[in-house]
Amino acid sequence: MSANASANPNPSMDSALAKIAKLELQISELQSSLNSRINTLDAELKRLRLLDAGLEKLGSQADAMLCNEALVADMMASITGGGTRLEAFTKEAEEMVEDLTKKLGDSRGSE
Repeated sequence: MSANASANPNPSMDSALAKIAKLELQISELQSSLNSRINTLDAELKRLRLLDAGLEKLGSQADAMLCNEALVADMMASITGGGTRLEAFTKEAEEMVEDLTKKLGDSRGSE
């Protein structure tokens, strides 16, 4: 037997092992790359969630301002429009106060 034959009894096995090692290295590199990408996307998601929360807060503040502006415009229209809407608003408020007073009285009477 030659020295070459005894050192390498199965060359196809060595070739297969080399391919496996190369594939394992590629898998490791891909896994590392994926982990890096996941970390980047997680950071981006956190940033977007903070932006979303900020926009939601601004939106609710804008809604409140629009409601206030609408109320002022409604009151101005009531005052300049003969007072009928203001009278209706005042009557509704008085009814609510009476209703709440009655409920408060009922709850105190049942104690």
